[in-house]
Amino acid sequence: MKILLLSVLAVVMIGMFVASDALAADNKIPSWIKLTAGYWIDGQVSDDEFLSALQFLVDKGILVIPSDESNLEVITTPKSEPVKQDIPEVEHIVAQVYENSAGGIDISISFFDDSGRTPSEGNFVKVPGTAYVKIICNSCPEVIYRGSMDFTEESFRWETLRFSEHLVVTYSLNPSEMKKGTSNTGEVWITFDPKEGSTFDTVKVKTDLIPKYTEIELAVNDYSQTAVTTLGWGTSYSEDSINFQIMKLGKIVIDGSDYLALDFDIRNNGRATFTYDPQNVSLEDCHSTSGNSLRCSDIVISPYIKSALYKEEIPGSKWHYDEMLFITPIGKSIDGVVEQLKDGGRLSFELYHDGTQREHNVVVYWYGTR
Repeated sequence: MKILLLSVLAVVMIGMFVASDALAADNKIPSWIKLTAGYWIDGQVSDDEFLSALQFLVDKGILVIPSDESNLEVITTPKSEPVKQDIPEVEHIVAQVYENSAGGIDISISFFDDSGRTPSEGNFVKVPGTAYVKIICNSCPEVIYRGSMDFTEESFRWETLRFSEHLVVTYSLNPSEMKKGTSNTGEVWITFDPKEGSTFDTVKVKTDLIPKYTEIELAVNDYSQTAVTTLGWGTSYSEDSINFQIMKLGKIVIDGSDYLALDFDIRNNGRATFTYDPQNVSLEDCHSTSGNSLRCSDIVISPYIKSALYKEEIPGSKWHYDEMLFITPIGKSIDGVVEQLKDGGRLSFELYHDGTQREHNVVVYWYGTR
């Protein structure tokens, strides 16, 4: 501090004091003044004592204060250039996947600048833009979800994630927006395209929150892919007609057991509602003969064990979907039965109105188209 004050005083003395003629001739600055200045710097002389020494020089005419202010030299400090500071740039994107309250998936996306040693040590920043999301299931033949969502600065919120506060935007998906997979594990791919700057590299997050087919759904899915598509027609023989259309047939595996499944639509053309309870169900293998007549023979198969509409009420003037399941006797395969029926066949059964003997004798024919 003393050195700084001395430097300031020296500048002031040079600017405000001019040497007299006497100083130019014989009167030099006494050596003890120089010593006093050194002692003052070292703290051995007080400020008052040092100022008294300077006053002595003025009193002896060695230093004089000019009366003309025009002789004053104004010493100015040059203005320094502003120090250039590096502005942190947005450099990192981090995504986390959670299950939301609807049973779907929330994807929380955060952005950090490059001010930290690691991405998570940087400052949170808001980056408006568009997030493109793709969800891939392990061992699944197709993408579970593909879509995009736009975000503004107002979309960002502070949320507590993993016990710490994060500034995030949230990409939410309901279960209905995603396809189901054969596995609940996979990856969520997030590609973010900001409104300004280059697109971020795709972030891939592993997850076990992918909706998964139940065993029965898997069985139905396999059946749908392998079943024989048919073109069928049929009607009941009674005053109140009921129409049927066979849609497809094939093998379905449920809980490790093989069944023959027959899918068809049923329409009650009458006005009266009745309970659907098929009786005396039979299947026949039918082939056209050379004379275009149809020859049918019974299929050795057990009666149906289940119907989707069993005991359901069938109102008038509406179509309904039904699926009948059959089992085969020991030693006979479902695959063999499907092979017999894929080119054509006939389904027959009886229906009765509730509490009456009014009978519908139902006969449904079909032929395979695949």
